[in-house]
Amino acid sequence: MKRMLSLALAAMLTVGLGACSNPPEEPEATPNQGDSAVFGDVSGEAATPTPDAKSPEDAEIEAIERLLIGHAFRDMEEAELSALLDQLGGDFIGVGRTDGANSYALIRLADGRPFSGADYGFAEGEPDYRYICYQVSHADDTRTLEIAVLKKDGGGLESEEALYSVRDVESIQFSADGRFCYVILKNADQKVADAVMPGSRKVMIEAASRGLQSAKPEGAHLALKLFDTKIRDNCGFSEPAYFYLPLTAEQYQKAEALIGAGFEAKGAKELKKLYPEMYETGVTLWLDGESYMQFSCGAFAIGSEQGYSPTHVSSELSDWLREVAAPYFGYDPTGYSRSWFDQPLASATLTFHVSKEAEGYWNWTAQTQTITDEKALDQLAKLFKQAEFGSDSACAFGAPLVITRKDGETLTIYVAEDSCGTAMINGSIWCNYGRQDKLAEIFDEAMAGRE
Repeated sequence: MKRMLSLALAAMLTVGLGACSNPPEEPEATPNQGDSAVFGDVSGEAATPTPDAKSPEDAEIEAIERLLIGHAFRDMEEAELSALLDQLGGDFIGVGRTDGANSYALIRLADGRPFSGADYGFAEGEPDYRYICYQVSHADDTRTLEIAVLKKDGGGLESEEALYSVRDVESIQFSADGRFCYVILKNADQKVADAVMPGSRKVMIEAASRGLQSAKPEGAHLALKLFDTKIRDNCGFSEPAYFYLPLTAEQYQKAEALIGAGFEAKGAKELKKLYPEMYETGVTLWLDGESYMQFSCGAFAIGSEQGYSPTHVSSELSDWLREVAAPYFGYDPTGYSRSWFDQPLASATLTFHVSKEAEGYWNWTAQTQTITDEKALDQLAKLFKQAEFGSDSACAFGAPLVITRKDGETLTIYVAEDSCGTAMINGSIWCNYGRQDKLAEIFDEAMAGRE
């Protein structure tokens, strides 16, 4: 971690030789970096390091590699890192790390400037600029990652200036705070790339905080569909995330025995008639190359050929999966019923985000409203008692609706903040409650100004 070499780059895009996309601007989730991990404080003044403070590079490398237990990383040989640096003009400094099969580098501007200018939240006096990266395919079937800088003129228009063409690199990402550029040179294990890149690292950290994994394991496991405000805020997600629970040897044997006991065949229409409230639970068992998607009535959709249609029933397998998955959900994934709304409600609180202009900038603003009026609560209960269950839609479920009954029971529903009348009950059960206008009539303050 000690060797530093010169080179050049910048800003906030993820680029792979197969893809190039803008990473979402997300809250920083790298843990325990402390003051030593930043180039300056909010005033723009350089932070004064303590005698034992880690360098910014060392702190970031520690944050990455603590997630990669079993990998033995070391500093790259000078020639290996130079293969990257020589393509970048010698204006930047960087550190390279490798375990032989996987290699990555952290690079930054030698003069300490961030990769993004004042327009992106940095110190006053910096120019309005940001670096971008995109993929280019060539006539000889080779591909390169092209790095350019976008600058704004006085009228706010952007001009692009090409800087570098980089070969033999798998992916590049610029951090949202402009401190580092992350470069993947070799990647034999996807976990390494996930730990290095800031966006996916946040997902790894969030999954680990729940005792789960963010990457799909090769062996037998459960795939759990989850959403809550922590996933929204820590990972920058607006839709449910899939986290994974590898099965222990004992759990594998139990699942194998339950599946070996067989299923009762049922037609999808017959099941729907028997169980009109049937819904996907957000739990899928993967065993020996086959998938078993769980539904609330003890039914399963087996394998890709079955799609989303449940046609096999095993209450024993369903009950076992409920017990295994419930601690990670925080609730019984099959336990919700529309009858929850049969009991009288005491209150409901919705936090909805709308776009508002302030001083020439548009920002997402949270608006919160609590209702206790009995008539309004009855209207709310009616909406969700009539809701239709189904498969997910591409909506942003960023608005938590917390409903409290008079007996003290609570239920959280994550409402879509686009124009759709959809929601995720408990963060895992998709439903369509009808027209969003109906909800806006109940929460007229929280949803005022929605598009």
